[in-house]
Parts: sequence; C-alpha cells; structure tokens
Amino acid sequence: MFIVSFRFKPVLPYSFELTVQKPTGWSWFTPYEIWEKGTIWSGFWFETSGRGKKRKIPLGVKAHSSGKSVIVDVYSPRELSRGEKLRLKDMMRDSLGISEDLRPFYRLLRKDRLLRPLVRRLYGMREGWGMNIFSSLTLAVLLQMAPIKRSQDMWACLLQSYGRRIRFDGKSVLLWPKSSAFPWSDPEGIPGNMMIASGV
Repeated sequence: MFIVSFRFKPVLPYSFELTVQKPTGWSWFTPYEIWEKGTIWSGFWFETSGRGKKRKIPLGVKAHSSGKSVIVDVYSPRELSRGEKLRLKDMMRDSLGISEDLRPFYRLLRKDRLLRPLVRRLYGMREGWGMNIFSSLTLAVLLQMAPIKRSQDMWACLLQSYGRRIRFDGKSVLLWPKSSAFPWSDPEGIPGNMMIASGV
C-alpha cells in the first residue's frame, strides 16, 4: 500500500466536521465511510492512465483537521505518478472546499433575520463533493419518486451487492460500484433482492 499525504490551509472560517459530515446525513464519498473522534475514513475510484490505458483504481482516504489545517492521507494499491498526484491533490482540495471564500455570503446572510441563525449553526461548512458522475446518477435514480426509507434500502442493497470493500489504516470502507461492476444490462438481470428493496 502506497500513501500520499497532503496538508491544506482552508480559507477561514472553515469547519472540517460539517464539510465531511453533513447535518442532513449525506456522506462525503460513500455512505459507508467511518467517522471517529474527528477523523474520517472514506474512499473512491480514481482514474489512472498507466501505459496509455485508462483504468480505475480504489483509493482509501483518511482525513482530519489539525489547528487551521486539514491533513489528508490517500492510500493507493500502487505508486501514483507525479501527474496523478497533482490531479489527486486538486481533487482533494475541491472535494473539501478548501479555496471557497464564504465571507461575502455570510455578510449577506447576516442581514436576513430568517437566515441569520443558519450562519451560526452551519458556520464554516462547505458544500464539498466526493461523488463521481456515475454514483451521482445512480443516487438520482434511486431517490426518484420513492420514500426515503425505500431509497436508503435500495442504495444499501446496491452497494452491498456491487460495491468494492477496501481495507486500509486498520479500517474497512465500502465504495460505490463502478459502472463496469454490473453484470446485467437490462431489467431482467436485476438481482431479486434489489427488486424487493425497490418494491417492484
């Protein structure tokens, strides 16, 4: 296992916990990430282009805040090239909202009597993102016209059936599946447990 480490200094005010652990329950990269004592363990698929061939490899991510910095350790099954490390650094910076300056937004919100309490409650939270297009589209389909409990059951079933479990730093995290993980291409091939979870 190869480890690449990054240290970021976000534009203040910044809340690492609110950024990666949304109050509404949305995850940073995968619903099965682990949060313990100010540290998050998560993971995602990273596209590489070794030997002129594109492929995706699973990366584990461990992140926490330290003073005014955010420390990110990325665990890779192989050594990444210099170009891949630079791209990965940009991805991590964007996924944590490190460069976003919310001060003008806060000044505006403080003038609104109804929105002012939100500034206090969510102070320093960034939108952050960690999902790729495929996982975002999958989630959009699973959330359509269904009660939230059914949607949660469907995506839990999907991840447990087709997701990839990675182990790093003594933790185990289940990743969203990549599109090539699905052995079926039409509704006839959808597993029975998925059909039951969806209520079909």
